[in-house]
Amino acid sequence: MKGRPVHLETTEVFAHRQKRPSAELRDPPLTAAQAAEYVGLSLAAFWRSVAAERMPCPVYPLPKAPRWFGSELRAALDATRAMPREQMESRRIAKLARGKKSAT
Repeated sequence: MKGRPVHLETTEVFAHRQKRPSAELRDPPLTAAQAAEYVGLSLAAFWRSVAAERMPCPVYPLPKAPRWFGSELRAALDATRAMPREQMESRRIAKLARGKKSAT
């Protein structure tokens, strides 16, 4: 057929090229429910931790479609679990300070 383009399979045309996975395929964006499951929280607890800035802010590829990347969630988990003993100590000191203020 003259004038019509010939459609070849992309594997035939680009067989000589090595396929490289894109960054998006290596770390696909997760929905809120998937992200909550990934970090082991309920959906409500996950949104509370996002609001408290313990978890990263979402990326919005489309309006009303928040997404998180697993690598960012792992980094946030590592940061919050990095020094639990120091965090417990600072919370204990803050609690004692609040108790002393209310007692006086």
